[in-house]
Amino acid sequence: MMRKAVVLVFFAVFLAAPAMADPYFSANFGFVNLRDADLFDGTNRGQMKLDNGYAFLGAFGGRFAGDVRGEIELGYRVNDIDRVRIGAVTIPQGGDVTAVSLMGNLFKDFPLGTGFTPFIGGGIGIANVEADLNAFGINGKKDDNVFAYQLAVGGAIELSPQVNLDLQYRYFATADPDFGHLEAEYRSHNLLLGLRFGF
Repeated sequence: MMRKAVVLVFFAVFLAAPAMADPYFSANFGFVNLRDADLFDGTNRGQMKLDNGYAFLGAFGGRFAGDVRGEIELGYRVNDIDRVRIGAVTIPQGGDVTAVSLMGNLFKDFPLGTGFTPFIGGGIGIANVEADLNAFGINGKKDDNVFAYQLAVGGAIELSPQVNLDLQYRYFATADPDFGHLEAEYRSHNLLLGLRFGF
């Protein structure tokens, strides 16, 4: 059901693309706080402790009507794994968790007429989540393709008629990835700074 919803969103954006005004490209870089993930292999429960990481996002979009924008976004997020705890046993780790996402986003702008424009938004899509683990019988990389969603709030500063500086917070999460016999979680808080170029 979720995959059908993702396909419908991307299909709708594709059909609406010719009607978009003010096309733009955006690039964002930022800080990712990935919440510690609960782990379960069917028998044992544990927790994966994660360090703060970073994100790169690129998007192409345009304005549908009024103050509503739509875009297709490709994202990359990475966080180092600090350690895995299984009961009272702690296992140091040297790997990381990455998420490569393809999202369809919608944003609503609230122009103030002052050169600063607050906005809210959200999106759904798909993400490939990969973990490099040495625990729960896994020694290496495992990945899964899962449904992804995000919510955003931020503001844009107009640097020129064609360039905006965006500062935003996003909550980005996915359905629980399944690494073979191991179920995990992906829930993150993101602070992003970027530029949006109109053309």
